[in-house]
Amino acid sequence: MRISNIKNDIESLIIELTKQNIPPEKIGSLKDAIEADQDAPEHKNQAFGNNVSKWFRDMSTKADTATWRISEGMAAGTAAGILLNILKTYYGWA
Repeated sequence: MRISNIKNDIESLIIELTKQNIPPEKIGSLKDAIEADQDAPEHKNQAFGNNVSKWFRDMSTKADTATWRISEGMAAGTAAGILLNILKTYYGWA
């Protein structure tokens, strides 16, 4: 799977998340989390700040539920891995 979002480009991140069927309200929550974690010290170690980490954990538990309808036949663990790669690409760590 090719991930096409660009480092620190929120619009390309939104497009990629939309392709993965992430609901708009969850994308909005992620945007808020990214902004809140803008200066997170964890970034120096290529780790998400507290707010993005919480968002990711929340979304990982929602894979293949009514909140996040992933592609048919895709395992929840695979979906979480794709989401992780999308976020790492956004931060420039992939």
